[in-house]
Amino acid sequence: ECPDFDTSGVTVMLIPFQDLGDAKSRPELAIQTLIRDLTQRNNVKSDVELFAGNLFATNPPDMDDAVKIGRQCAAKMVIWGIYEKTDQGISLDVRYVFTEQPNLPGGAVADTFRNLSELKTSSAKFKSLEDAVFTLCTFMVLHEGNMDLAKKWINKVKEPDANAQKLKAMLNK
Repeated sequence: ECPDFDTSGVTVMLIPFQDLGDAKSRPELAIQTLIRDLTQRNNVKSDVELFAGNLFATNPPDMDDAVKIGRQCAAKMVIWGIYEKTDQGISLDVRYVFTEQPNLPGGAVADTFRNLSELKTSSAKFKSLEDAVFTLCTFMVLHEGNMDLAKKWINKVKEPDANAQKLKAMLNK
């Protein structure tokens, strides 16, 4: 069920997203491709793979489940969520967790922004796949300590959620 990761970089596992409506889609495939493209273009070593099992076929995982399966599969970051097709496209509720530090926003983030415990909230609603990917990739490179790339990517988010707005303000200081 676990992907065969190249563990020399950041390992990201996507659990298939749950559909709230009737129109089946696979946003996790788009997210996977976009994260791969973005990290490759910016020389960030990563391996982004899909969880192949049926463990969460009918119910999305909770945070503890995601951490547990992520650790079993050697994923540093696990992404999952729910989606719904709308007249404007797709509405995403994206969840993510870093398996090494599930209660913190991540290594470099925690070190740099110790007073921002509110960043540990690991859920966000996005109106576009692009905003979701830039936000997720921002947290991924922050976790790895790359502040410059995090600033570049967070500034590309067109409609940031509350956490992304806070992070954007901090990184632009």
